[in-house]
Amino acid sequence: MFRLYAADTPAVAAVIDQSPLHELGCTVFHASGFWRGVREDSVIVEADQVDLATMEALAREIVAACGEESVMISEIPTVTRFVTRKEMAA
Repeated sequence: MFRLYAADTPAVAAVIDQSPLHELGCTVFHASGFWRGVREDSVIVEADQVDLATMEALAREIVAACGEESVMISEIPTVTRFVTRKEMAA
């Protein structure tokens, strides 16, 4: 699982909205954080079942298109399992 952290701006939202993560699946959290001692609105994009290259491509696009100084990516070891209606009916 990966988490990408960036400033929560309309430009960043537009890049995220057009990213392949919508097809692959992701969760977007809106938060408040600090960067260099200054409070800022932040967006956290959490995605499982994707590779690091996909997250790095999104981070590069945000930096290039939105003037971000940097975008942070965290890799979190996890095991993901889905519980489905079909499984429950069996």
